[in-house]
Amino acid sequence: MNTKKALPSESNNRQATGFGRVFRGVFATRGASPRAKGSGAPSGRLPLGALSALVAVFLLLPAAQAFAAHGDAHGNATVEIVGSGEAEVSSVGGLSGFYEGNPPIECHGVEPGEGECGPVEMEEAAIEAGKDGIALHVIPATGSEFVEWIVEEGENGLGCLNPSEKKCLATNAVGSDVEVLAIVQAIPAPVVSAISPTEGPAAGGNTVTISGEHLQNAEKVEFGSEEATIVNNEETEIEVEAPAGTGTVAVSVTTPGGTSAANPPADEYTYEAGVPTHTLTINTTGTGTGQVDCKVNGGSTDEPCQASYPEGTELELIAVEGAHSQFTGFEGGTGDASGCTTSPCTFTLEGDSELDAGFDAIQRSLTVNTGAGTGTGQVNCKVNGGSTDEPCGSTYTDGTELELIPDPASGSEFAGFAGGSGSAAACTGTSPCTFTIEADSEVDAPFDETVTPEYPLATATFGSGSGAISCDTGSGPEPCAAEYPEGTEVTLTANPASGSEFVEWGGDCSGAGSCEVAMGGPHSVSARFDAEPTPPPPTPEYDLTIHKVGPGSGSVFCDGGSCDSSYPEGATVSLTATPGSGSVFYGWAGAGCHGAGSCVVTLDRDTTVTAAFELAPSGGQSGGEGEEVRRCAPLARRLRTLAHRNRAMRHRARALARRGHRAPNPRQSRALRRRAH
Repeated sequence: MNTKKALPSESNNRQATGFGRVFRGVFATRGASPRAKGSGAPSGRLPLGALSALVAVFLLLPAAQAFAAHGDAHGNATVEIVGSGEAEVSSVGGLSGFYEGNPPIECHGVEPGEGECGPVEMEEAAIEAGKDGIALHVIPATGSEFVEWIVEEGENGLGCLNPSEKKCLATNAVGSDVEVLAIVQAIPAPVVSAISPTEGPAAGGNTVTISGEHLQNAEKVEFGSEEATIVNNEETEIEVEAPAGTGTVAVSVTTPGGTSAANPPADEYTYEAGVPTHTLTINTTGTGTGQVDCKVNGGSTDEPCQASYPEGTELELIAVEGAHSQFTGFEGGTGDASGCTTSPCTFTLEGDSELDAGFDAIQRSLTVNTGAGTGTGQVNCKVNGGSTDEPCGSTYTDGTELELIPDPASGSEFAGFAGGSGSAAACTGTSPCTFTIEADSEVDAPFDETVTPEYPLATATFGSGSGAISCDTGSGPEPCAAEYPEGTEVTLTANPASGSEFVEWGGDCSGAGSCEVAMGGPHSVSARFDAEPTPPPPTPEYDLTIHKVGPGSGSVFCDGGSCDSSYPEGATVSLTATPGSGSVFYGWAGAGCHGAGSCVVTLDRDTTVTAAFELAPSGGQSGGEGEEVRRCAPLARRLRTLAHRNRAMRHRARALARRGHRAPNPRQSRALRRRAH
């Protein structure tokens, strides 16, 4: 496979080079003889198969126009590019059932008789696959346009279908030769033959009509180097809006066929020598918004001022306030605007001029009076629908949306808005009040002390004893009040007097535990105090005095141990005498005890028991009973004397008691006994 001239494929953005007037490409099966057609006979050949019914459907042609499947013989096809334009031809991929360019068909037009596409042979595999034809695509060069396909039929053949499309399915029947012509014409360059009007203002903006030939599809119209705005475009006429300019300029039109050649004076346009213009610069300052409009030369309407005006123009500057803004005055004027301070300001523009126009946001006062009530609180504001509120300010920008929200202090309640003026005139009641502030506004927002109901708390005591009830509300116990505010928690405590004891609660409390009441209504609480029971009289105790007499020595034991000084009334004590060394126990005296035997004393009074100890006889022998009696006689007399004195003391005590004297206490009794001895 070889070609004399092959270009890159269409998918690689082919750049056309060496385009000429006529192209001939002959494509035939391998071994088929070439066929000349017209001048510049082709030398390259490629086989084309017969088109099946599928092709007819693809081209939206009746199925009757389709040809039967090809046989073993293939005809020849010739493709020519003819006309005044330049183009190239490429096989088109993506059409199943047609030859899609393997090898590709890529040939371009050349000067008549100077070049042709070399022979290209279809691969054997493509022949065996039974391809029905070749899909071709004409690509016009810049300045050229495709006109149509012209098909010259062979004996039994049909060439390109859909002649008006740039794409062509070149087909041939069995054994038929087909010639396909792609007509490509050069697009004629536009010609400007007249302009109306031929002159206009230096500022441009006026309508100009351009007449001539081949003006359709205009890409741009230029007045000198300045591009005009195309308003309407037809083959012989273009309507444009002239750009600004000076002097005399050439008007040119550019289309796909090129740019019109100079054709003076028919294509010339002259800008009128205008009056000098001067700039007018207006700077807006301040926190607000607004603009400055101009009335020109005493006109009846005003419009936003332009950046420049012709010299000698009379201007009236008028400040136009924006929403929620106010004009504060002109200042800093220069040039012809140097005398402007208020609106409107009129002057004649003779030179470049500038001034500042001040606009400030309008501020509105808001006064909220909260001191008219007996309580305290404040009013907060949500601004422009915000999610948080804060204490209201004293001023806000005109047009600010405010929501006034009362915030009472503890122990106070909001009494309601009243006396509103300005934008707050509609504020009433206790609900939040919303308005847009557009005037100085004032409103009263009084707060009153919260009135908390009080309920009585009745307390009482009962029972055989006495006592009192105290109350604690959190600051410590104190006497209970007659009433307490609603919601107060009161803890009651029972305090018994001396000699009494608390037994139980009554009324709204029960049991003997704690008593707490919540004051949500009247309450009554009682406490029972009973006298403490009289304790039984203490069991009397009586002294037990042990006297040891005699020249001997010894010890006395009570119940086998040491003797106590006193014993409870009725106590029975067993006394035991143990003589010391060299002594003998002689006997007992007192409390009904006598002799040397046992002595058991029942304490029903102060009792004295005497134990007599004698010296043991020397040598361990006694002098007989007579001698013993003789020796003990003095001791016996002494014991009898002591017993007598004890009886006398008891009688004296009983006598004193009968006369109203207090009986001697144990200490006094002991003192009396000592004196008795």
